[in-house]
Amino acid sequence: MEDFQKHPKFRQSLDSNNKFISAYENLIISLKLIGNYKLSIKYILLAMNLSPINEKFKNSLIDVFNYYKPKTNGNVIIDVNYKINELHTLKENSSIQISFINIILKESEKILKENNINLNYPETQIYRKNKINLNCDRHFGIFNKYKIIPKFCFSCYKVQVTLNTVLELTKLYFYFNKINLKNNNIRKCMIELRENVKGNYKGYLYARSLDEAKDIKKIIENGLINEKIISEKIEIKHGCTEYYEQYQLYKNTDEDLTDKIYKKEWKNIEKIFDQKNLVTERNKEKIYNNTLNEFNLPDFLIIKNWLLYAKIIGDESYKEIFEFDFNDNHLSKIDIQKIQLRKKNN
Repeated sequence: MEDFQKHPKFRQSLDSNNKFISAYENLIISLKLIGNYKLSIKYILLAMNLSPINEKFKNSLIDVFNYYKPKTNGNVIIDVNYKINELHTLKENSSIQISFINIILKESEKILKENNINLNYPETQIYRKNKINLNCDRHFGIFNKYKIIPKFCFSCYKVQVTLNTVLELTKLYFYFNKINLKNNNIRKCMIELRENVKGNYKGYLYARSLDEAKDIKKIIENGLINEKIISEKIEIKHGCTEYYEQYQLYKNTDEDLTDKIYKKEWKNIEKIFDQKNLVTERNKEKIYNNTLNEFNLPDFLIIKNWLLYAKIIGDESYKEIFEFDFNDNHLSKIDIQKIQLRKKNN
């Protein structure tokens, strides 16, 4: 079979036992990594028939909707995503109104209720990705093991938008959906779960140079004014916050710090790490696609998680957006504990 040509191990497992759940899990992951979303859905649905209560398969299907919009086919999750995706969305020249957000979220919840569907989707970050691989797992792997900053990260900048309420975060999400950037820069909206990091609600736009970050910052500053989105601050940050405690100088965004921080011997450390972890080989096998720039089922479920977060920390702006049955939440017990700890420390 053509779809198994690159996956002989999975084929052997499924040939010997077509109810081997682990083989389905690994095959689905592999198909998504090479960008074959249509085929991954085929095997997700087969796996769901074998194991209907398996949350991994349901969430794996929901993840696919960020890259691919399947047509309705009788599967309730696919049908719900299709209906939610078909709801009226903002045009590029339309302003973001709270009334619009309220309607689209209420209609989405209505679709879930009408289809009697309850999903436990624990994600808390909404990404809009392009085809560039930032390879962050690799970079953090090196930093966590050797406490050095990979060379790639010295050219990584981001524009960070910090907001005070979930209302403004949700408005920012819709703004990020319609913004038109020259390089379609990677962007995300998120709630903060890290214990010692300030700010509860954040948006990020990633840039490959300081000059590009400065250009994006100007666009965002004007855009937020036009959309009446209130931010606490907009700033350019260098790489990732996790590096700052180890290397204070790395915070500086006024100059190229590569020669001042990066040591010659680090290059060999990176090379050894890549060889041991087959980084080059694995990256060659992966295909990175643009995410769909549209409101969909995963986005709706994540926004519901944001609203629960807001309720827990005492941010009552969620009431202006959308109220739902908060007993029906998707956050893990660990995330709930993190949120409660943030509330205590704030």
